[in-house]
Amino acid sequence: ALFLVHALVRPCAVVASDINPSWEKGVVRNLQEFKTMTDCCGPQIAAALSDPKTKSAIDALNAVDLRDQVGSYRVIVSNETPQLEEFSLCILQQNNCFQSDAPILTEPKVPVLSQWRGRPVDLEAARQIFIGHLEDPASASSKQPWSWKIVVGANP
Repeated sequence: ALFLVHALVRPCAVVASDINPSWEKGVVRNLQEFKTMTDCCGPQIAAALSDPKTKSAIDALNAVDLRDQVGSYRVIVSNETPQLEEFSLCILQQNNCFQSDAPILTEPKVPVLSQWRGRPVDLEAARQIFIGHLEDPASASSKQPWSWKIVVGANP
């Protein structure tokens, strides 16, 4: 019932997070995005789909829920190929085929980190924060076989 209210009456936050974004956009917008992808990135799409490893990665990405950033990230880092990189770069960054918009938040105002592990943040400390916990002997979680970035779905 809430799905119908969300679709026909007014948005419901509790339902919005459970709807597949492709379904919510509707057929017309999905077709527009597909046309933009083929017009702008035809050669990259053809190269990606003709490479067996890249095609397998795309199939695996299609099997993951669109809102599951961690699952998507794991598929991508496990199946990196030059064709997948070109495919993604063309569709997502060079041509923004999905018309994504993620403005930089201005609030809350978070102060710049000046200390880390009791010392001023220098280039080495910044590098360790950026990379995560893998192979960092000073980290309490260095025994874990994953980086914090993969667990939370953050992309460098």
